[in-house]
Amino acid sequence: MPDDERPAAEAMSRAAEIPGRTMDLAAGWDAVLERATKPDRRPWVFVALALGMALVVSVIAATRTPEPMVVAAPGAKWEQQADGGVHLHEGRVQVERPLDLALESSQVAVLTRSCRFAAEVIPEGTRVTVFEGQAVVRGANGDERVLRAGESALWPSTPSIPAGLEEGAAPPSRVCGEGEPAERLECLGRVSQGEGLEAQVALFELGRLRGRAGNAVGAASAWRASLQRFPEGVFAPEVQLALMVTLAQQHHFGEALAVARAFEASQLEDPRRDDVARLRRQLEWLTR
Repeated sequence: MPDDERPAAEAMSRAAEIPGRTMDLAAGWDAVLERATKPDRRPWVFVALALGMALVVSVIAATRTPEPMVVAAPGAKWEQQADGGVHLHEGRVQVERPLDLALESSQVAVLTRSCRFAAEVIPEGTRVTVFEGQAVVRGANGDERVLRAGESALWPSTPSIPAGLEEGAAPPSRVCGEGEPAERLECLGRVSQGEGLEAQVALFELGRLRGRAGNAVGAASAWRASLQRFPEGVFAPEVQLALMVTLAQQHHFGEALAVARAFEASQLEDPRRDDVARLRRQLEWLTR
């Protein structure tokens, strides 16, 4: 029984417990008839009390402010659509009770069934967290995922690579020239075993050539070797950036985050630090 109906029900129950009027048949029929026709007003007091309490409860229920369906954090920018759905532009909103609801942002479309969840739009994307029930989340690129109670994810699932970190022109090795890819790979592999600037250039270019051929694992291996052998080499910043981007694209977010932090700590004057910081923040969200 709802709490707001309980007082009226208790009053009615008490009224029902009032005993009936007794008749003394030994006093004769005149006394019985007089007793039967004389009204007893005691039960009506309780009936009136019950009706009054029921009326008060009804008024309270009718005037009670309904609990909000969606609660927005300070600064959140959102709007409710004509069809009942929610469009979130910025900040965080939370659905306070299990509902069937559609929510969208610039990165995702969320469809829930009997779900209590939160969505937050930040510079790195849209994070969806499910507290109860389940939600189907579809990214802008068409990828779809089902989140259940206790799960959280950030979209886009692959971080956006700032333009300043995109691949530039790899300096060609003077030793290996511009021959066929297979020949150059073999030559670069030999030169990279040496020391000095030629080995640094060869390792960097070897990673680039492997990456362009679709061998991301081989590219990362060459760049890790370069950083291990030449941590303060001429090409160390470029090697760090190339390794960080490749790891992020391969969803090795923890390793990519470590490289990003190392770059920020070691390359204090590099003009690309702001781009690295933007990527690093995305990786921090993805590894939470």
